[in-house]
Amino acid sequence: MEFGLLSRASVAVVFVLALAGCGGGADVEVVVPVVPAGPDFDVGAQINGAPIAHLDVLPGDTETISVVAGDALELDSSGPVYWDFSAGGSADIHAVTGGAIQFEGAMLHETVVNSSQLVLSVTSDASPGSTVPITIYVTSQDDSRQYATIDLLVQN
Repeated sequence: MEFGLLSRASVAVVFVLALAGCGGGADVEVVVPVVPAGPDFDVGAQINGAPIAHLDVLPGDTETISVVAGDALELDSSGPVYWDFSAGGSADIHAVTGGAIQFEGAMLHETVVNSSQLVLSVTSDASPGSTVPITIYVTSQDDSRQYATIDLLVQN
């Protein structure tokens, strides 16, 4: 008699349960493998409305993005995150709509659209030819162990 895979599994389960039900059967242990959780977010970016090709920031990643004065940088996350800034070794500064980060002549004007989207308009009066580094930390709102780092370079 031929059984399909599902039928064989069903017959095996019924047989084991029948043995267990008769009092002298076998102990049955069901082990379900734990599937590791995927990342809580991934971040993409646009500069002046144009997507940055090949940029996909996942938890654990460190990526670098370069901008110039006049640019609008949009960061889009697939899940809810906290956006924080640090410059020159400063403590982390939480992003807020209407806020601004200023460091060495570069300024990022913040608009937090929602917990998954941040827009930064870039201005700078730093000396020509200089590069001002500002770090953006992206942390999952659901699991603070999942975070990524974006090194933003404001070029003048």
